[in-house]
Amino acid sequence: MNPLKKLPSTPYALPIDISKKNNKAEIDLRIKTEKERAKLDSDIIAFEMKFFWHDPRKSESLEKMFSWVKINNFFALTAFQVVTYPIYWVMEGRKYDKKYTKEERKEIFSDRNRVLNLLDHEELTSSGTVIRHKGIPIPNIRITITDLNDPDKKVIYNEVLEVKKHTSTGGNFYKYFLSHTSLKPGNYKVVAEVQSDALEFEGTEIKIIIGSYSLKI
Repeated sequence: MNPLKKLPSTPYALPIDISKKNNKAEIDLRIKTEKERAKLDSDIIAFEMKFFWHDPRKSESLEKMFSWVKINNFFALTAFQVVTYPIYWVMEGRKYDKKYTKEERKEIFSDRNRVLNLLDHEELTSSGTVIRHKGIPIPNIRITITDLNDPDKKVIYNEVLEVKKHTSTGGNFYKYFLSHTSLKPGNYKVVAEVQSDALEFEGTEIKIIIGSYSLKI
């Protein structure tokens, strides 16, 4: 069996708690061979951070709907869910969404706004003016990548990444890092370590997407 197929491949969404300094998250990943890669795949590994707001009912319903799908590739799974979402809505979501009470919807949008207000963003008002909201500073993240194919487990990437300073009108739940790297096909351990406290993010679901296609320069 090809040893490269034993591990999940990039891109991969790695959950991380950025609220406290020295918190770590790690995963063993593989970079596909050139023959394996689809047109969208790349050997350029960029990093981004995604923030999630809490909608327990939708999460539970989607999990139930897609529980049979075994896709560990973040973007492949997302693409699959987008394509099949109309089926979900007809079979489960339409019936399911009607069960929301006014209070529950209020709680969901309240948490969405809470997460959005943690992030640096711009709001477009009904009058056409733009209001700038300054979010909570996002900690730098040290990314360490170890080559698992190397007998000495050589560290081939060790950088402290800073979140790109940018805003978005209407809210953007992604933040990009000012770094990327290129890796040969093989197996790697990726460790992400938080460099400072950000207690305001405690309890917020956050994932670092390793192998993002959003940043290639």
